[in-house]
Amino acid sequence: MLIYIEFNENFLFLSKLKKIKEKFFSLKSKYIPLKNFEINDGKIFNPSSLFLKIKNFLKENKLKKPKAIICIPSIITKKDLLIKLITLQFALCTSKSGLKIEKIISDQLLKRDEKMSLKNFFTKNELNNKLDFFKQFKANQNKHPKNWFLLSIIGIICLFAILFKITSHKNSQLILLKNKNKILKEKENMLENKIKTMQHIVTQNNTLKIKLEKIKKFKNSFKNPNDILLHITQTLPKSCWLQRINISSKKPKILEIEGFSNKEQNITEFIRDLSKTPQLHSLRLEKLKRTKKNTKSASYSFKLSGKIM
Repeated sequence: MLIYIEFNENFLFLSKLKKIKEKFFSLKSKYIPLKNFEINDGKIFNPSSLFLKIKNFLKENKLKKPKAIICIPSIITKKDLLIKLITLQFALCTSKSGLKIEKIISDQLLKRDEKMSLKNFFTKNELNNKLDFFKQFKANQNKHPKNWFLLSIIGIICLFAILFKITSHKNSQLILLKNKNKILKEKENMLENKIKTMQHIVTQNNTLKIKLEKIKKFKNSFKNPNDILLHITQTLPKSCWLQRINISSKKPKILEIEGFSNKEQNITEFIRDLSKTPQLHSLRLEKLKRTKKNTKSASYSFKLSGKIM
């Protein structure tokens, strides 16, 4: 059996609750006005008076140790420590009358509207969704260890059965392991010999690699002039013609190009395109001379030089 108790500064509301499926209906409600500041600012100042009012309600309805849902609307406005003290005060006052506290909440479940009468029911979900201020004072419910003992005994029996199976096959498995160990030992010896052979091969490969690198460096030190000459012919403008190409034998090798052009702009283009040759570095114009003064048939002699790397 449940009862609903709402504490307010002006009244005390008590109602017997009956559960039908997922709803709690209000039966035999009682509205008791409070005077002389019995409850003020959310605190009880006359607990004896409230205790007697609750006890009389239980006596009138012949209720013995029912569970109570307590509503204290003003508790939500208080601070943490004061909330705990007020919760404990109302819990002591109501439990003294023989009630077992189910929940202490701040939101009204049976509300009064302006144009409607008192709401006479609330759902189970509404009650479950309300914050319980009394939860922190409830003792932890210890589960009976019977199930734990039963599961432990079953677990121990299963463990012994598994251990028995393991020990019964221990000797046969040990023999198999010894045979496998012999085979693995033989394979290990074979692998060691193969590893020694591989190490010798790796050493030879490294020696050959070093020799190849030296050959490659030696080969790269002699650049093929044909590649450079081919690039010169590919980048030479049509209005330019060459008179002399010389590559020195000393290191670094110096490339010298002498020629003529009808336009000074073509010489600039030739230098720009020829500079893109990977083997050529620091290509520059050594000489530029105008050979004819007549502007219509003017021509320029030029000389270029660069390093072959």
